[in-house]
Amino acid sequence: MKDYTGKLGSLFVNTTAEWKMFSFETPSSLFWNGVANALKEKGYSEVKIKEWLQSKEARWLMDVHGEEIERLGYELIK
Repeated sequence: MKDYTGKLGSLFVNTTAEWKMFSFETPSSLFWNGVANALKEKGYSEVKIKEWLQSKEARWLMDVHGEEIERLGYELIK
């Protein structure tokens, strides 16, 4: 698959992205909201949820599972 990351950007921010998209932030918001809600269900406080989302653990999650998320986008449009 080709990597289009550098071309994608939001319609609503000043960006040099070549392909400005209406729903650019939505997938990210949905994903991280799901992560935050899962942490809440595990008993994390809002302070701990914020700390986790700003930690290297969030980076690790994307490093390990980023391809799965990309594959989901591909599968949803097929």
